[in-house]
Amino acid sequence: MIVLDACVVIALFDSTAAHHAVAKDIVASDSALAMSVFSVAETLVGPERNDAGEQALDNLARLGIRIVPLLEDDARDLARTRANGRPRMPDAAVLHVALRLQATVATFDTRLQAAAVQAGLSVVPAPSSS
Repeated sequence: MIVLDACVVIALFDSTAAHHAVAKDIVASDSALAMSVFSVAETLVGPERNDAGEQALDNLARLGIRIVPLLEDDARDLARTRANGRPRMPDAAVLHVALRLQATVATFDTRLQAAAVQAGLSVVPAPSSS
């Protein structure tokens, strides 16, 4: 299972994005895909500006991306994740879902990559060693 950060899906749907090809490779893997509902909301911001939010949601469904809800019981875990590592709340949501599902994190955000590794999660693409 791979939990996708919003930046991966945004790059996937933007053929001019620097990480477009890598995003395509991640989504084309044989792994099941998931996103937190928070990441889905981030992904929909651009499409909603262009009145294309429904189409974007259809695209996510077509790719078989499981949308993982955040529930009332998740509030303390999210707060704890944010308090312990100080990631932004969207990143805390990605980490929380990946930890819950025991999944790999897919992101191009180096801070989220580092936080995922620190939490004991696998990351794609692999963080650079520089």
